Order: sequence, then C-alpha cells, then structure tokens
Amino acid sequence: MTMKKKSSKRKKPIVVPVPKNRRAYIALRVGDSEQRILEQYFKKYKVTNKSRWLRELAMKTVFQKMVADYPMLFNESEMRR
Repeated sequence: MTMKKKSSKRKKPIVVPVPKNRRAYIALRVGDSEQRILEQYFKKYKVTNKSRWLRELAMKTVFQKMVADYPMLFNESEMRR
C-alpha cells in the first residue's frame, strides 16, 4: 500500500490592495492583557484582516450611536402608546 505525499505548497495569503481614498492613518495602543484577549478572539474567529475588522467595528459603533442620537419628531415613550 503506497501513501501519497502531501504537497508542500503553502496557501498564499490573499492580498487586498489598499484603496487610494484611504489616506488617513490611525494608530492604536493596547495593554498586554487587551492584546492577549484580541489575539484569542482573532484566533477563535479566524480573523485574518485585523485592520478591516477594527475599521468595521469602529464605524459600526459610530453609525449606531449616530442613529440612536438622531433627533426624532416624537420621543420613545410617546411612540409606544
């Protein structure tokens, strides 16, 4: 019985070019414990693009806050009646 050798070809990571409209740069510093937590999260949920993950998380949070703070014609208690 002969066994086939596994191919030693490694999968190349997918390289996504940075859009030219992203010129601003934001740096973020975290503590050691925070970094360990983030690395565990990235490993568990197989996050490969940390920049995109952080950008989407930040923009989602900002957008939700802006929607919640948007002025309404009636307040929430009046709409529940």
